[in-house]
Amino acid sequence: MILQRIQAAGFAVLLTAGAAHANTVAYWRFETGPADTNVIHLAGDDAGNTYSADIPDVSGNGHDLSAWITGGCCGYAYRSDVATGTIAATGATNNFSVQNTGGGPGMFTGPTGIGSITPSAFTIEASFRLENGGFRTIIGRDGTDVADQNRELAPVYLQAVPGNALAIKFADQEGFWHEAVSPAEILNTFAPPNTTEGDWYHASAVSDGSTLSLYLANATQGTGYQLVAQTDMTLSGSTNTAMATPAGDGGDWDAGNWTVGRGMYNGGHGDRAYGFIDEVRISDSAVSLSDMLHFAGGQNLSIEVNTSTGAVTLKNNSSGAVTLDYYEITSDAGALNQSSWNSMADQGVEVSPPGDYSGDGVVDAADYTVYRDGLGSTFAQADYDVWAANYGASAEDGYGWTEAGGSDTNVLSELLLDVAGTSLMPGESISLGAAYNTAVGGQDLEFSYGRPGSGLFVGGVTYVGAAATIPEPATLALVALGMAALGWRRAA
Repeated sequence: MILQRIQAAGFAVLLTAGAAHANTVAYWRFETGPADTNVIHLAGDDAGNTYSADIPDVSGNGHDLSAWITGGCCGYAYRSDVATGTIAATGATNNFSVQNTGGGPGMFTGPTGIGSITPSAFTIEASFRLENGGFRTIIGRDGTDVADQNRELAPVYLQAVPGNALAIKFADQEGFWHEAVSPAEILNTFAPPNTTEGDWYHASAVSDGSTLSLYLANATQGTGYQLVAQTDMTLSGSTNTAMATPAGDGGDWDAGNWTVGRGMYNGGHGDRAYGFIDEVRISDSAVSLSDMLHFAGGQNLSIEVNTSTGAVTLKNNSSGAVTLDYYEITSDAGALNQSSWNSMADQGVEVSPPGDYSGDGVVDAADYTVYRDGLGSTFAQADYDVWAANYGASAEDGYGWTEAGGSDTNVLSELLLDVAGTSLMPGESISLGAAYNTAVGGQDLEFSYGRPGSGLFVGGVTYVGAAATIPEPATLALVALGMAALGWRRAA
């Protein structure tokens, strides 16, 4: 599990806050369209190795993207299949994505200046729905001879890797190789032509110069950004973790070119990402979570903080039920009030024991009927073993929320042990008492929550009251103390 991996690495900070605002280098939206027409290679189909400004860079920096040819073996087509119809960060309408039309796709940048950037901090964002496969590079950079551990590696990869994990990898100015790789099977991909078998995702890879972080949101399921991998680059020994200066040259590539839909290894094109790609943005700073393209669209859970009364309310903002088994509220300013916190443990929120498939709070014969009727679809043989092991248990037997150790003015957290979670229906809320200390004030609260079988997700924070109503998206800097309280519970 990702939390175990992160904790074992000994990180003091789980999620990096990053800069408040990003410096966008290039942003390709693929909105030219219309649907099911090919991306036109303006240089002509007999000039597949010739750059032309085929896909506009909407950042205004002029780093337009080139197709290889128009459709066919190595091109792309516009599709109306998109992850979301509106970009949460900008409000812009999203009409199209692009999909490869053959087996050799690969868009690339040209001599516009983007090939020479070596940012000390960076963020790479992309939306995608991928085919099954091995190494599939969504965003790459051409070059070779930059990484001491393997001179055949290219400078940058944002890619799916064998086992359907997601990874960000890059070489730095001193030749050190840095990578953050998620757990396996984190991506649900498809076998063509059954495109809907795969899910749409939003990914964001962030380096702030010392920490390399990888965030992923499942757009199909409507989940928010989740930290899926993180690496402490200071442990590498490098004194300059800025992106490496690209090197090398080839007959069909130039060092420093950024690529979309393919990667490079040993100086040759490869590791192609077949499927759909959309909303690609490159920034030369560490973008904060609240400034990521799709953050606001994925705040399924949030807390509302009343700055006049101190009341804190947990809310489900989404259109579907959300099940959680952990949450944490933090304040660096010490603006939390533990004595007035009315936790779910204090309220005696009951949770059904494992095996209560009928949801009546008791594991009994009625649950076996539900299990039997759903065997092969909703349930598997292992679910029978859970039912049998817990037969006779009830919600009154101590199944419920527990306040995590270490809760104080800086952190309030609680968790569930050995149960499936508490579900909040759309629009449902739970009061957590006057957990905000109005005497301390400040608006630095951050909120995160865990879902059964998953890691931590970023939640929103909204302030209301007499002074103002100010939305404050959480950036979720989880300290080691908080993770220590959580780690023992999620180790099972």
